[in-house]
Amino acid sequence: MKYKNYIWHFDGTLYDSYPHIYSALLTVMNEYGMTQQFDMETVRRYLQVSFAEMRKYTEMADEPYAKFNDLHHRTADSDITPPIVPFDDAERVLAAVIERGG
Repeated sequence: MKYKNYIWHFDGTLYDSYPHIYSALLTVMNEYGMTQQFDMETVRRYLQVSFAEMRKYTEMADEPYAKFNDLHHRTADSDITPPIVPFDDAERVLAAVIERGG
């Protein structure tokens, strides 16, 4: 069977966005005085499951959650480091898909 269409989830598949997202989360949690209340490694694990699971675990209110969402989506003009970068082989894999008619 030859596949023509491929679908990837952007975050964590083609681009290594999790360090940037986690940094945005830390920024917001620090601003709202939340980092002292939680084991941040546990928060990171919940974040890697889903934003909803992280929010449920931290009981994050609407205002900081909205700020987190805004902050992690702003990439080009963001002071949040590290930046979102593609994984080393992302371009090669996508080019191979196109070369094979995908």
